[in-house]
This record gives sequence, C-alpha cells and structure tokens, in this order.
Amino acid sequence: MVACAAPGYLKRRGTPRHPEELSQHDCLGFLRESGPVPWRLRTGEYEVKGPFLVNQGAALRDAAVAGLGLCWLFDFMVSAEVSAGTLVTVLDEFACDERPIHALYLENRHLLPKVRVFLDFAAALLSKLRG
Repeated sequence: MVACAAPGYLKRRGTPRHPEELSQHDCLGFLRESGPVPWRLRTGEYEVKGPFLVNQGAALRDAAVAGLGLCWLFDFMVSAEVSAGTLVTVLDEFACDERPIHALYLENRHLLPKVRVFLDFAAALLSKLRG
C-alpha cells in the first residue's frame, strides 16, 4: 500500500512528512458498508477525511491524478502513474511492508477438491510475489 498524490496537489497543499499531518490534508477514502476504511501505516491506523469517498480503486486513483487529494492504494494500482510522474508517493517510510490477504470458505470435512487446488495455487502465487 502506498500514499500518493498529484504533484499539483502537493505543490498547493504541501507534502506530508508524518502520518499525523494527514488530518491537515484532503484524503481520498475507500468506502465500505461500515464507512471509510482507515489508513494502516506502521505507526497505527488513521481515520482520514476528505472530499471524495468511493468503493472502487480506479476511481480513487483517478481522483488523485486529478489533484483532489491524497489516496491510499495498492502499489500495483498506481505504479503506471507513479512511473509517469502523474502521482508521487509520500510517507513511504511509514508504509507497512505487508497487508494480509484472506481466503474465506466454509470449513467442513468435505472440502471440494477444486477449492483446495485454488487455495494452494493462490498461496503459491502470493508467496512468489512476496519474494
């Protein structure tokens, strides 16, 4: 996960140097049924507020590119924009190294073989991505 913003936004509002400064910024939030998802960094979880809440990552990224504020997304979702310079990462030293991924299924004595095969495949693939 990375925090990033458009260079124009950072020029207007400044670049946050510590997560405590997030309260002074427009933070674009991911919305779940229960409300905005807090940003989880090494120093804790931060409830953020801003002008835009959405439940779709691409829309969040596009809003950040448009200069509406800071976003918090998976690095692969913003890698092209960061490479192109339309987004700049911030607070990199506070980013968590990992974020858990869970597979939920009904536990019973007769796990379908196709479910077991998928879980094994996903675990092997994700462990390769971790390095």
